[in-house]
Order: sequence, then structure tokens, then C-alpha cells
Amino acid sequence: EAFKMNINKCFKEFLDYMEAEKNASHHTLKNYRGDFKIFLSFMSSNNMETDIDKIEVTDIRKYIVFLKKEKNYANETIRRKINSLKSFFNFLVSQDYLVQNPMRGITAPKKEKRIPKYFTEKQVKLILDTAKKSDDDFALRNYILIKLIAVTGIRRQEAVDLDFKDVDFGKNTIKIKGKGNKERIVPISKEFSEELWTYFQSRLPLKNQAMFITSTGNRIHSSRAHTIFVDILKKVGLNNKGLSLHSLRHSYATMLIQNGVDIAAVQELLGHEDINTTTVYAHTTTEHLKEQVAKLPY
Repeated sequence: EAFKMNINKCFKEFLDYMEAEKNASHHTLKNYRGDFKIFLSFMSSNNMETDIDKIEVTDIRKYIVFLKKEKNYANETIRRKINSLKSFFNFLVSQDYLVQNPMRGITAPKKEKRIPKYFTEKQVKLILDTAKKSDDDFALRNYILIKLIAVTGIRRQEAVDLDFKDVDFGKNTIKIKGKGNKERIVPISKEFSEELWTYFQSRLPLKNQAMFITSTGNRIHSSRAHTIFVDILKKVGLNNKGLSLHSLRHSYATMLIQNGVDIAAVQELLGHEDINTTTVYAHTTTEHLKEQVAKLPY
């Protein structure tokens, strides 16, 4: 009998490889696991072969139809599920477990270029003002957290992961640990650097290096950061607009581009691996330019 590879065992090996050699984050691995589970349950509920060398292109196509019709997933979700399956099969081929890759003829649905939602300059100022004036016990922490994302465009998780030692108060820069353990340096204004310093002083003596901590002294969780922001949004009446803390990152990128910063620099500041991810912000300049052109006196 031909050599049979157990698909679950292979998948476990794939996850180990992604974690050890590709530095995949906990979040990415969790997504891979979830995506794989859906694929397996689809295969077994349709009595399809799950030996890795028995899976065919037609099975994958049926699976895509299932994701669309039965699961009603959005294009973006289907894209991710197909791409994570692709990574798995590419791994199997690279390890010589498979000769033919059933995913080879499969193209994931195209990514829809959606314009990300972002705050206007006025709204950002209003949010920061409200956070600053709050009478919450943690008002300073919350204000600094929100302003940090507004003035650096870092991701929510990156903000939560920050330590005070990542800030260079002399040079007014912050070292960010991004996706896949990639580091980047983002500049901050002298004004914000001073606000950060005041916040730092308020935390002395430091029992915990984490920049943002809870009342019990532990690093705050990313979901807590979300709640803090939603509370502020409620106060300013912007909580029903589908805007989130991540929208501040979009606002940052949009404002940079509207003010003439070139796209490659914005890509570097945001820590985007692919410049195509950054080009989505270029649309805003077109809108902005239309407004400017409309001001022509003739």
C-alpha cells in the first residue's frame, strides 16, 4: 500500500514550522487552526478523501463554493481561508510529502479595494480633547494610549506591547515590534515626547516596564484598549459610525499622504510589508485634491 500521511499530523508539523521558522504570531496560528478545522469538517461531512495525496483540485473548488454559498463568507474571509490552505499545501510540497499541489490551479477571490474608514482632523482633535479632560482615574493613561496611536499610526497590539525602554526621549523616537518580530522606528513630535515623559514620571517607581497597565499593575490587554476607546467615542457621539481604534491608524496614513508624504515613506512608517497595502490610502489624496481644485476662482 502506498505511503499514507495523516493530514492532522502533517498540519501539526506545518504549524510548528510556521511558528519556529516563519515567526508566525499566535493570532496567525489561531487563524490557521480555525481555517483548517472548517476545511476538514467540510471534507468529512461530504465523505471526501482526506489523505493528503488524494485531495484534488475539484475538492478545493467545491470547498470554495461551500464557503460562498453555505457559509456566506465575505470575499476577504474566503481569500484568507484559501490562502492559509495554500500555505499548508506549499509546505507539504516543500517537504516532499506531496508531488502534485492540488492548490496550484486555484486562485483566491480578488481583494476588494475598500477605502478604510478614518477620522477627520477635527474628529481626532475632539477625541483627544475628550480623553484629556476625562475625570477617569486612568485618564492620563487612556489619553496617552489614544494619542500614541493617532500620532504614530501603530497597530493596537503594537501599542499594548510597548515598554518604556522602547522610547528614546533624547531622539524623540519609538521602537515598535511589528508583525513577524520586525522592528521599526517611528518618530514623534517634541510635544508628544514631553507628554510621554510626564506620563512616565507619573508611573514612577516603575514596577512594570509595560507602558500601559491595569489597576492591578499588569500590562493591559488589546481588548481593554478597544473598550477604553469605545467609551471615549460614546462621549463624543461617534460610536455608531463603524470607527475603531484602528481607524486612527488610517487617519494617520491619510493625513500624511494628504500632506504630501510619499507613499514609500508611509509604507515604512506603518510597517507594511507590501506597498500595495499602502496604496489604498492614495485614494484620499484624489478626494483631497478634488476639494482643493474646487477652490479655483475660475
